[in-house]
Amino acid sequence: MGSYTGARSAYTAVVTRASRDKSATYRAEEKVMETHELNPLVDPGANNWGKSRRSLIRFEDMPDGRFEVSVGLSVPVEIMLDTTGSMGRNVDIALKGIPDTRDYLQEVMRPGCEAHVATGVFNDVVDRFRDGSQGVVMTRSQFEMTEKMAEQMMHHIPLRGGAGNGKEDSQFCLFAAAYLSSFYINRIGLKGYHFVITDDAADSFIDRQQLVRVFGKDVFDAVSENGHKIDSENIPSTAEVAQDLLKRSHAFTLLVSPNDRVERFWRETMGDAQVVMLPDATLIPQVTATIVGLTEGTLELSSVAEYLEGRGVSKSDAELIERSVRNIPIGAQTVLENFDNIPKKGDIFNTKEDLWPAVYAADRTDVAEVEAPEEVGGWI
Repeated sequence: MGSYTGARSAYTAVVTRASRDKSATYRAEEKVMETHELNPLVDPGANNWGKSRRSLIRFEDMPDGRFEVSVGLSVPVEIMLDTTGSMGRNVDIALKGIPDTRDYLQEVMRPGCEAHVATGVFNDVVDRFRDGSQGVVMTRSQFEMTEKMAEQMMHHIPLRGGAGNGKEDSQFCLFAAAYLSSFYINRIGLKGYHFVITDDAADSFIDRQQLVRVFGKDVFDAVSENGHKIDSENIPSTAEVAQDLLKRSHAFTLLVSPNDRVERFWRETMGDAQVVMLPDATLIPQVTATIVGLTEGTLELSSVAEYLEGRGVSKSDAELIERSVRNIPIGAQTVLENFDNIPKKGDIFNTKEDLWPAVYAADRTDVAEVEAPEEVGGWI
């Protein structure tokens, strides 16, 4: 895969290209209207690369058949956008901000870690296309470290609808993150990051028929292959799925101008500590980076307002965000097993499937075998 992680100019070029159309996703929307098929890069039901989204270590092949770590530990960060009603422009907003998203997330990564970003959108199961045909419930990109993350955003399908039925269908995003994700970071006892950005509640239950519609008839086989057991006749509730997700990800819901009902739903579903107020969708880069920095221990609560104002956030919004993040699990990543013991650039693995390096970068001069810690049980 190499050590290239993208240049800001490359991200900006994608944003500029997208801005020439009516919307960032205009061409993808027109194509889906014609073919009724999603691009497989963002289709949660496609099997081209498997239904699970992967965030693994990036390697360079070595002449002796082994593999050298090229960029350090991949830290998955998934951002799922509500694209119904007034939130319908979120992809355009998020794509415009993707150069900042990448830069700000990387700023708050600790040394030896690289942000590995995926994005997605969700609509309402009742939404339809202009021609009256059944709409798209959800799209989900691959995890990327380069400008590919911006390019794949142009394949998302926002329907800009919503039925006014008191919910949108972000529960499928939680399901995918909990059961259809495969992260190296989980195997060593650490967690990635997951963000749902919305102004409405989700459905409290996951309908089997709609689940199959989103992920395909083989969804339960895919979940099982990924190490989870889900009874197709007794699918976990959205709150139960959220609790499973929190076992593998630092997961948060970012709420934009919610009413009391919406805020109550998410606090009951995710827990009070996982709900943060987002003053405006244009601040997604700054708020996600703030949460990651506080969780990773690279940003202190006392410096949040200064950090935000230094990245274009108004004083009033910075104060609101600071108040909102006070109750998140600050430093949660730092107390997990192997926080201080991660693969680093230059480490050598015997196979790509190994849990730990055979040779550490610091020992490359004598290439001595190093005894690695045992795998943490219970992580997929």
